[in-house]
Amino acid sequence: MWAVIVGGVGFLGGFVGPLLLSDSNTLGPLWGILVTGPIGALAGGVWGAVRWAASNAKAAVGQALQWVVVIWLIALAYTLLSFSRFGPHTALWALGLQLFLLAATAKLLWGKRTSPPLRSWPRRFRSIVVAGIFLGAVMTAFPPVTSPSWNTSAEVPGSTSLPHLAFLLDSRLSETLTVSIRTLLLEWVAVIIVAGAAGFAMAKIRTIGDEG
Repeated sequence: MWAVIVGGVGFLGGFVGPLLLSDSNTLGPLWGILVTGPIGALAGGVWGAVRWAASNAKAAVGQALQWVVVIWLIALAYTLLSFSRFGPHTALWALGLQLFLLAATAKLLWGKRTSPPLRSWPRRFRSIVVAGIFLGAVMTAFPPVTSPSWNTSAEVPGSTSLPHLAFLLDSRLSETLTVSIRTLLLEWVAVIIVAGAAGFAMAKIRTIGDEG
């Protein structure tokens, strides 16, 4: 329900707003279709999951956490699409969604009504989950960059060499740099693998301690 409500509001705002405020009747409404609508639907889904878990804490916390993880993965995929197709300014909205997911996950895992019903393993690994989402957001804010295919020079004006990272609002991302999608994806995969390995190691240590 919340996904539909917030997504609908985002779609209408992004679709109707440019029609009223912009002279471009072709590209303006695409904001509602490609940006504010999808972002609103995902953010609304996360908000709905957290509210659902708070009102049905004993039965719904685990399922809500699963939904948050799924929406986080969708948000990462949307971020890659933003960088590759829509540009860094659209990726800024995706970064906002990731930060909202970070806050919602922290509320879900440490909330007064949702934390007590957590099983032992989510309670032990919640710091790892939040750290993984946080690192994903940091990597989105400072993505790896490369020289675009149309730029034959390996150097960027005003710098001695091609930087490895660039801030999301860096004007050079629209001029002389482009985000390395493959490297960013590999960074995210590495974070997920490391987080999974850390959780597995903690579980093994806990098991050995219990047996001892």
